[in-house]
Amino acid sequence: MKTALMALGERIALGIPQDGRKPSLLSALPPQGLIQPSVHYFHTSVSLNVHYFLDDSNLLNLNAGTEAILAHYRQGSDKPRLLIVRYPRPGDAKTAFEQFGKAYLRQSPTGNSVFRKLEKGQFAGGRREERSLALVFEAGSRESAEKLVGLAASRMKGVT
Repeated sequence: MKTALMALGERIALGIPQDGRKPSLLSALPPQGLIQPSVHYFHTSVSLNVHYFLDDSNLLNLNAGTEAILAHYRQGSDKPRLLIVRYPRPGDAKTAFEQFGKAYLRQSPTGNSVFRKLEKGQFAGGRREERSLALVFEAGSRESAEKLVGLAASRMKGVT
């Protein structure tokens, strides 16, 4: 079945005369350590949960108006995951960030960033920049989590 679907997809792709434009949000991904085949672009929590289960509810308020990218990184022996979400309005990002902190990290964000060591000894957290979030999961240390999020946050500033 999978082979037939792949063959059908390839035939359809051959009939498309040109490649579409890539989403500008992709340029927010830091290139250092990026595992390229792991990059997923999507809009909804259902799509997020296919690639990385975050929670049963729509914790980040993802919808047709949001853009999100999930990617895996290699940092030595660590393989953190980076999620970048862009919202239509800054208030949407703020609300989602507060929900994420309280529900997922069990810690309210103070300011624009929050990081915490979770049960398995890995770190998660994130940062809010205007109308975007950069969230990290499964980082081996707080320092590596903050570094990856910081790189993404600085790159997000230049994305329109």
